[in-house]
Amino acid sequence: MPRGATERQLSILRFVADQLAEKGYVPTIREIGTQFHISSLRGVTVHLDALQRKGLIERANLARTMALTPEGKRDLGLQPDPAEQLRMLEAAAIRYRQGKRLYDSYRDMAGGLSLRGCLEEPLRQAQEALFSLLPPEEG
Repeated sequence: MPRGATERQLSILRFVADQLAEKGYVPTIREIGTQFHISSLRGVTVHLDALQRKGLIERANLARTMALTPEGKRDLGLQPDPAEQLRMLEAAAIRYRQGKRLYDSYRDMAGGLSLRGCLEEPLRQAQEALFSLLPPEEG
């Protein structure tokens, strides 16, 4: 996932996190614009699009549906919600098992030929996602 959020984007991310903690919901695009003196709603949207591309927030096309991703929380130094972490870990494990099962069944059907180019990368990504959610080993 791309990184490298600008100072302004990190300020907006912090504002969203603070509003969520304080009020229990995220600010609207207009409220973010007011806070950061951005007169155009499109100007705010450009920043939010960049944060979404960098994997720091998730959004839907409805009001107040923005959420910080675990990466976004990590970049702000916030502790991720354990229940959210568990949900993401379970989803990554399911994707990994599904991909592995598909890979194995194709390999068996093709008499040893593999779908390396098609499935190896998604399997690697799912495995990375799975392991990135596990707590670091003590040692």
